[in-house]
Amino acid sequence: MHVMRGKILTMALTVIVLVGNAGSGWAGSNDLESRAWKLAALTTIGLTYLTNPAEADTMYGEMGAHGDDVFIEVIGARWDTRSDLLKIGHATLNSYWQVEYTKWQSLIDRTQEGANSGLGAAYVYRFLSDSEQGLKPFLDVGLGGGFISSTHINERQFGTNFQFNSLYRLGMAYGERRQWEASYRFMHYSNFSIATPNKGINFHLLSLNYRY
Repeated sequence: MHVMRGKILTMALTVIVLVGNAGSGWAGSNDLESRAWKLAALTTIGLTYLTNPAEADTMYGEMGAHGDDVFIEVIGARWDTRSDLLKIGHATLNSYWQVEYTKWQSLIDRTQEGANSGLGAAYVYRFLSDSEQGLKPFLDVGLGGGFISSTHINERQFGTNFQFNSLYRLGMAYGERRQWEASYRFMHYSNFSIATPNKGINFHLLSLNYRY
């Protein structure tokens, strides 16, 4: 029962996060069509979080920005790979794969022309505290890659649709079985100079994660 309530709460929070920016970030051709596809998308996302058909170990939702000109939303899933890679003091090194979808929206141009989407994956290492009581801090570091739908947003040019991304995530696990995670994430996109231009972009995000 506790697990089911947690899944339902995660679903509700994810929908709230996405709906909160839907009016400006998910541009559509008209109000009726826009609301219809948004409802379908949000319902599918909510049911995916609730039922976990891909048998992910963790699902997460994030929102953040690059300065005051680009807003970003992220939904993703993680699959644990190793939980005993290395012991460092009072922390253990773990690892996981993550796959995520990102939705960017220019805060300067709030139309569809100012939107961008991405699909990517990353391999991430986690330094996890061995603490058995209270909050359990962790630090993640990872590197991955993926594709964005547009090679520019505002005046920023990315050079290629393929982008590398690197990340740091600092947070705490909490709850009856540490099933909840709240964290801050720094994320960088660039093409690592495989093409020009290579302006790159940094995002600062807040995350809420649920471990099944």
